[in-house]
Amino acid sequence: MGKITKLEVQKNNKQKVNLFIDDEFYSRVYLDTCVKYGLKVGKEIEEEKLKQIIAASEKELALNFVAKYVTNALKTKKQVRDYLKKKEFDTDIIEYVIDKLIEYKYIDDINYIKSYINTYSSKFGQNKIIQNLKQKGISQKDIDDYFNENEIEDEYNKCYACLIKKAKNMELNEKNTQKCIRFLASRGFSYDDIKTAINTLKQGEKYGNWD
Repeated sequence: MGKITKLEVQKNNKQKVNLFIDDEFYSRVYLDTCVKYGLKVGKEIEEEKLKQIIAASEKELALNFVAKYVTNALKTKKQVRDYLKKKEFDTDIIEYVIDKLIEYKYIDDINYIKSYINTYSSKFGQNKIIQNLKQKGISQKDIDDYFNENEIEDEYNKCYACLIKKAKNMELNEKNTQKCIRFLASRGFSYDDIKTAINTLKQGEKYGNWD
């Protein structure tokens, strides 16, 4: 049994309180937790009971924090994990929240891949898409599984379509050709597709055919 001897509001976050038991720092607690469970100076409480209160409250608060974050737009597991780390939740609380979000289908990395490809497939080549997905925290296994199980739009056709937009009304001299190559490479298209697309467009330019 211990006695709460001090509740000190943190300077940098007024929603958090430093909890002291028998004049020694015990844990940081959210202010809402103190109110909900009646934690106040002078109250005696068993340590096991206090641990249970803090753990349950942290889980609830973490879920509340992340609710709006995941409903505004699709998020990956890594994005949720990073978001909760910034909120200073412990690792076990974070993993509990992620498991719950997966269970209730609020986060799904495979679904995120599908949505991302649908949104950016006409803008980026496969290399760029994969690079961006990895930056979002999607695992290589999930990426490989998705690409192995789903039909992906032909890369060359995407490359050629992007080139048409970039080079419209542009004379394909050496300087502009290099500019187009750099642009397409930055979009994640392969050198072979870029080279073929540019050669095809140049042939069309000779005959006045840009379609």
